[in-house]
Amino acid sequence: MRDAAGSRAGGPRRRAYIVGIAGTPEEFRLRLRDVSGVTYLRELPPRRVVIVTDSPREAEIVAAMPGVEWIREDRPEQRL
Repeated sequence: MRDAAGSRAGGPRRRAYIVGIAGTPEEFRLRLRDVSGVTYLRELPPRRVVIVTDSPREAEIVAAMPGVEWIREDRPEQRL
């Protein structure tokens, strides 16, 4: 169960990340199916996608995947 902030009861808050990719979003999505705890949200052209992870560990796994050029936490409160 999640609270209003999207946190699991008694667990860490899920985090969104923007990922720069070398290939197509479809190719990235296929590779991502093998990583548990990660949800593909949407594409952000050009060659960027948004994912949500259960913990920072999953983000580290995604960062090491073939075709990933960079990854950063999506922090909407820092946007202008």
